[in-house]
Amino acid sequence: MTAPRRHTPEASARFFLATLDGLTMQHLALPDATTEPARLQALLSAIAALARG
Repeated sequence: MTAPRRHTPEASARFFLATLDGLTMQHLALPDATTEPARLQALLSAIAALARG
């Protein structure tokens, strides 16, 4: 079994900023208060998965 692949800090920052930018654009284009919790959960899940490697 191989060791988990680690991401560079630059790659992690790019991923976070791209995700945040995408969610911001989606919110500006289609504001919907009922989907905000799901969007936030998706962002936090993606960050947690990236942090785990």
